[in-house]
Amino acid sequence: MNYVFADLETSGASTAFDCVLESCFILVNDKFQELDRIHLKSRLEEGVVPNLGALNVTGFDVSWLKQNPSPYFQTQALLKKLNEWNNGGKSPFISFGYNSHLFDWVFLSKTFFKYLKPPYYLNTEGRKLGDILPVIRAAKMVDETVIKTI
Repeated sequence: MNYVFADLETSGASTAFDCVLESCFILVNDKFQELDRIHLKSRLEEGVVPNLGALNVTGFDVSWLKQNPSPYFQTQALLKKLNEWNNGGKSPFISFGYNSHLFDWVFLSKTFFKYLKPPYYLNTEGRKLGDILPVIRAAKMVDETVIKTI
């Protein structure tokens, strides 16, 4: 089975009103060898006021937010690549992210829904979702040296 590691950068923390500005999805095999990747950037969606704190974290500036393709185009390109990786249902994959169950997967599902795409694409037809954050938290409970925290 293949795995997809993903991360989203958004215009803010509201999964209902903000938009995806950047996404990166990396496909690896069961030996964690990279097979493919997609890295997409989009401009700010019309009517969305970005959270200045989010822009500070991501390093985006206002001119960058006007130059890239639309969020709809980014969503189309992402789904096209995910369908290619899925190989018509013959190659389901597990998608992982960091804190993704509470943010990235919710955000992406709502984005898909907003653009009339299958909102549960990543967790249907044999595809599954995972989150690295609880694994790291559990590992730290067993061994303090697993990850350094502040």
